[in-house]
Amino acid sequence: MTSRHRIIYRSAPPRGITVADDGYRRSLYLDGDSMQSCMLLNDPEMLVMEYSQAMMCALFFQPRPARVLLVGLGGGSLVKFLLAACPEAHIEAVEINPEVVEVARNYFHLPDEQRLLITLAPGEEVIAQRLAAGGSYDLLLLDAFDDNGPARALLADQALRRCRRLLTP
Repeated sequence: MTSRHRIIYRSAPPRGITVADDGYRRSLYLDGDSMQSCMLLNDPEMLVMEYSQAMMCALFFQPRPARVLLVGLGGGSLVKFLLAACPEAHIEAVEINPEVVEVARNYFHLPDEQRLLITLAPGEEVIAQRLAAGGSYDLLLLDAFDDNGPARALLADQALRRCRRLLTP
């Protein structure tokens, strides 16, 4: 965060959620200086961060997903982009932290959209539940982080095998 950023939201410890705004961009930080999401105020659906742009390369392989599972909400950048780019898609976003959902709605223009379902639970649990229920998705994106980087529980062999089995051919 630079000195030009104005902090517009900061959660009480130990959560460590901060929202900063420089008049052009709004950014979500978790645990200090770790930027998790960024939005252009004049174009909220645009993907600003390179990693989120790279994640959407998945649309080259599945250009019209009907059902999407996204684990990790952050500021909702991927959700907003997918809602705009894939008008037929139904998206389930899984987020472990209810405060992140409120921040995304209140500060990052996350829409209240009929095609969007937000589930509050650990991603690995939702993946196991959806698989046990016979669920399937055309696109599955893992965008969940903990204090040490990508959420380790989602990188475990069993979780990744379950993800693969949830994907439609």
